[in-house]
Amino acid sequence: MANTPTIPLAGTHWLPKLLALLLLLAATTAPAQTAYYWRGATGASLTAAASWNTQANGSGTTRSPALATDILVFDGGAPVVTVAGLTIARLRFINNTSVTLNSASNSTNTISVSGDATDDGLIVESGSAVTLVANGTTGGSAGAGVVISLGAGTTGRVAGTITLTNVGTAPPTATNKLASATENALRFAAGGQLIVLGSRSSTAFSGVPVFESGSTLEQNAPNSSDRSAATSASYRSGSTFRYVDGVFGGTGLSVDRTFGNLEFASATGRTIGGALNLTILNNLAVTGGGGLVLAARGNAMNPAGTLVGGNIDIANAAATLNFNPSTAIPNAPKVSFNGSSAQTVSSAGTLSFGPNTKLEINNPAGVTLQADLGVAHELLLTNGLLTTNASGSGLLTLAATATVVGGSSSFVNGPLARPNAPGSSSLLFRVGRVAPAGSRSYRPITLALTSQTNTVTYTAQQVEGSGAASGVTAPIGHVSARRYYTVGASAAPAGGSFAARISLSFGPDNYVNNATTAALVVARRSGGTWSSIGSANTGPGVISPTPLTGTLTSGAFTSFSDFTLASTAANGLYYPGLNPLPVALARFGATAQGSAVALRWATASEQNSAYFEVQRSATGEAYEALGKVAAQGSNSSLREYAFVDVRPLAGRAYYRLRQADADGTAAYSPVATGRRNATTALYPNPTTGVVLLPASLGPVRYRVLNGLGQALTSGQAAGGDRLDLRALPQGAFFLELTDATGRHTQRLVRE
Repeated sequence: MANTPTIPLAGTHWLPKLLALLLLLAATTAPAQTAYYWRGATGASLTAAASWNTQANGSGTTRSPALATDILVFDGGAPVVTVAGLTIARLRFINNTSVTLNSASNSTNTISVSGDATDDGLIVESGSAVTLVANGTTGGSAGAGVVISLGAGTTGRVAGTITLTNVGTAPPTATNKLASATENALRFAAGGQLIVLGSRSSTAFSGVPVFESGSTLEQNAPNSSDRSAATSASYRSGSTFRYVDGVFGGTGLSVDRTFGNLEFASATGRTIGGALNLTILNNLAVTGGGGLVLAARGNAMNPAGTLVGGNIDIANAAATLNFNPSTAIPNAPKVSFNGSSAQTVSSAGTLSFGPNTKLEINNPAGVTLQADLGVAHELLLTNGLLTTNASGSGLLTLAATATVVGGSSSFVNGPLARPNAPGSSSLLFRVGRVAPAGSRSYRPITLALTSQTNTVTYTAQQVEGSGAASGVTAPIGHVSARRYYTVGASAAPAGGSFAARISLSFGPDNYVNNATTAALVVARRSGGTWSSIGSANTGPGVISPTPLTGTLTSGAFTSFSDFTLASTAANGLYYPGLNPLPVALARFGATAQGSAVALRWATASEQNSAYFEVQRSATGEAYEALGKVAAQGSNSSLREYAFVDVRPLAGRAYYRLRQADADGTAAYSPVATGRRNATTALYPNPTTGVVLLPASLGPVRYRVLNGLGQALTSGQAAGGDRLDLRALPQGAFFLELTDATGRHTQRLVRE
């Protein structure tokens, strides 16, 4: 037997050379990729060799032989192509081309794109458009259509527009499709669109394409399958699903769905419901004339319901949007506004919440209602403000039986309405307000209805700023310079059968230093002035060195207006009287100092005080600013301040302080008077009710002023007369005497 030759294996120095040889052989035998440009006539076949050329201007060679490694390029123009099945490596639509791909009659033709590692298998550039058209009749194959199919591992990127449609007097059930063997391999980039059209269409895609920010899918074919399905496509934040027609949602869904922007542009009603959570990352818009019901109720593991991260806008006056889940899942589902930037709700149509729906505010940037909304079940104030407006432009109405959870950092910033049936009940208004400088104050109020015979809707809102300009009616000495509440009723409670009490809350910025004294009352604005409606407090109470937090309940009242904290303490702002103001002013006075007038004041405590502005008036009505004195900020000990008017008026002058807080809120002190001449002496002072005018005086006109410079009584007298002031309450006042030499004012104390 002949000897068989052997290959020596003692060494391995030959391996690198062998590998290099094998790679060279592979490179020389692998088929080369060739790019071909469309040069076919209108209606030419996709597979015809003459339809393609290696040069865009047609000066090259035709596509022969046709290889699976070829790259086909549509470069500009508006080609109309008849599709036959073929396999290629890549398919490109560039340079603003607008291509129509028609299926052969009653047949389905597939363009298989195998791809490679160097680039996307399918590319539709921005500005380019591709239309896949199913031709034929229903009498032919039910599978007529055009399919672009991406093989395993092959990717695609669409920045232009792809449209799937069908034509004919009796068009077939189209199977136009964008198919992908790998999920998330086909991406619609910013500006990319997929539009599903046709009179009858089951056009679809497979492989779960991704719609990135700025891209759009429009479903607008009567019989098209549900393109909103979670397993159908992946919608990223900033993408848009626009629904016009076809299958959409349903009431028996069980898989969660997520959209970027959701636009409902249908003329007919549709529902998304079932045991699923619906997440809208961006905006929800209703632009068609139909009704959209969002009834997602979550599931047993996560009963969230519907989450909205952007704005809601019902742009069509004929449209309705109803959030109406059932209670089949424990813990009634909610509609949660959970965006990170400010959200708005607007409506030219009808917006409603079903009886089982919770409204949650969970956005630190806040939500603003620009359309009226009623909530019957529950309001969850988790994070951020819910800003409301007047009826017709964003009023929130909570049913009397609706519960409210949360508050403090999250509250209703604006009017809140609550209807109430006949009978007694208690209505909580979790309201607050944002001051002009941006600071937030949450001060809820409670309306306790002790009797009511007709159905009434009560609306309440908090107003930042002092109501002192309206003046007061005795025995009130002053009202809060911080805020008041406007409460209205519609329809008006039946006369003679209604009574209520209101509870106002207060915090450190109200500077209540005695929360239990009978002098702390609730005032109601009536006839342009504040009148007391009492409080539940009795006795002198206990003065605190620091501001208090709590609530004050009024006495009974029978009509509505504005309400605020007030004090009947006659010494007004002077410590240790009751001080529902930002600064506890211990004293303030003006004295002659040579040719000047020296102003001195002291505070017992301050809360976020920024500065004092000294103001002067010749008449006690129009004041001018003289200068500013920096405040101490926040403290609870006595602080002294001084200011000198170096150019005082020739006669008597009125002085007051405008105290400003760091948040821009301001309050005014009582009026002090001063002049370079000595003031007129009164006797006795303090008095129990009668004072004797000096005999040296001639005829005079007199006025008794309160701490706000308002006249309580006036008349004419002469030197030696006795003024009977027993009708005045106890406290500090100013007696103004005017004679031929000018006006003279002196502080007067009624014991």
